Amino acid sequence: MSILPAMLAIQAKETRYNGNRFRSRLEARWAVFFDALGIKYWYEYQDYGSGKYRYLPDFYLPECKTWVEIKPFWPTNLECEKAIRLCVTEQQFVIILAGNPWPEEYHTLFYHPISYTPEEFVDHLIRWERIESLSKNPTPGKTVLHFRAAYQVVQMNDCTPLVEYIADIGRGFMCRKVEIDQCPECQRVGPFDSRIYDPQQLCYGCLKAYVTPRLKGAFTRARQARFEHGERGAP
Repeated sequence: MSILPAMLAIQAKETRYNGNRFRSRLEARWAVFFDALGIKYWYEYQDYGSGKYRYLPDFYLPECKTWVEIKPFWPTNLECEKAIRLCVTEQQFVIILAGNPWPEEYHTLFYHPISYTPEEFVDHLIRWERIESLSKNPTPGKTVLHFRAAYQVVQMNDCTPLVEYIADIGRGFMCRKVEIDQCPECQRVGPFDSRIYDPQQLCYGCLKAYVTPRLKGAFTRARQARFEHGERGAP
């Protein structure tokens, strides 16, 4: 049996920051990251479910109605199932951040509710996105689709950024693996800005989102935070 989960549990250290008592220093670092970007959050706002599906997400972002769960490593199947149930039951977005707040040291799973028939969903994909199949082409009648897509309007000479999707139309959710980036024009920070959920609200700059200097500064502040110097997470 792997001892990795036990080792990680031992390393979790309760940390005070910004008036909150976080269960781990990793959670506190992500809180520093949110603060650096001006993203409002509530810590351990409300729990859901019962038994093995009881779920107390780490953060709630009220301005975009999004739940955020922090994990030191890739989530287990049970942890993903809890996120799915919360997403479907509350019809709200759920994000799992696995790893440290630093580029290439974290993974982001983004769950959001959908309400399509299989035919409507395929029509949505054809309208908004270019599809490149991973395991099967999305076809009418199927309720679970696994595919790779990129916005049609993205034009790049060297490469086209692809996003992996899993859509379960029967249960009513979609999951995608995304990166944290920022639009250089409208300044939205994905996936923590509600504008990214509506293609009608995306500006042309959103198609060129990247790790901006402001975003890199937030990562740096989170990485260099020294909580032993007080609750400000000072570097």
